[in-house]
Amino acid sequence: MINLLNRAGVALEEWLLEPIDARVYALVRMFYGLVCFSIIVEVWPVRAQLFSDNGMSWHRPDLLFYIPLKYATTSGEVTAMMVAAGICSLMMAAGLFTRAMAVLLYFWNFAYCAIGYPAESGYDGIARIVGFIMIWAPTIRAWSLDARIFGAGQSELPRYALRLIQFQLLLIYVCTVWLKAPDVYWRNGELMAYFMMSMYSRFPHWLWATWGRVSVLMTWGSLLAEAMIPFCLAFSSIAEFMSRAQGRLSFSTTFRRLGFLLGVGLHGGIALTSTIGMFSFAMVPLYLAFLTREDIDDTIALIERFKQRKSAAAPALKPAPGKSAASS
Repeated sequence: MINLLNRAGVALEEWLLEPIDARVYALVRMFYGLVCFSIIVEVWPVRAQLFSDNGMSWHRPDLLFYIPLKYATTSGEVTAMMVAAGICSLMMAAGLFTRAMAVLLYFWNFAYCAIGYPAESGYDGIARIVGFIMIWAPTIRAWSLDARIFGAGQSELPRYALRLIQFQLLLIYVCTVWLKAPDVYWRNGELMAYFMMSMYSRFPHWLWATWGRVSVLMTWGSLLAEAMIPFCLAFSSIAEFMSRAQGRLSFSTTFRRLGFLLGVGLHGGIALTSTIGMFSFAMVPLYLAFLTREDIDDTIALIERFKQRKSAAAPALKPAPGKSAASS
């Protein structure tokens, strides 16, 4: 029994602390910063209505001292704080003073959700979760300004923070399917017809009520994708870990990229057909946590091949009339 517990503890330690390419952390950091900046841009037009004393919010006297908006009550003060948060978001994306920016952005997210709670959306919660994990992530110097200022860091980092982000993505989908599956509108396939005629649709029209089969395909298709994504990604992570531990190849890449493909289809469809595209963008950092060195290298190689083909296909410049090819 003791040996079994010891092996389980060693496996858990290796699962959390196995080395991963630092560029994976860098991509998560970049997109987390861009998500925070996008939320600020989205909220900017209604900032005074949401967060100042002149709007819908009431700054309770019992707000905790570490909530920044406790000290910003006027429209001008709220504007100044949002500008500061926007600067922090861009610094996070660029990798400048990353740890400090992660702390500031987390408390900013915590603050505006506490003040403007009725206006909080699901992607605000996703950004808050990722932000909290990024505070405790290892120092990320890859693809950052910090590397230029303080010197390059490690090429590989322990994976524990990415594992926590992975778990959050899996939990989101499992809970989503668990809540949706018993709902009568999801089960009979009518949900998407109602949604596409709602205020959240980019193309609201009464004809959606007559396209029953389309609604069924879209409703059941999205539910199936949400059920398969956590399975594919979880299986790929487990298979990859076991194959590395045993020193042999595995087919984890196939399942991981299938999960990515389903995620692109699901969230791409949400972004294109609805007004809640920010939710799809906020999910990007969670997917990036599943990347590996091979995924990044393959993507870079694909971009390089595309550039080479594009340059090869470009027409050669002809020399000007009256000049030789050598002189041109």
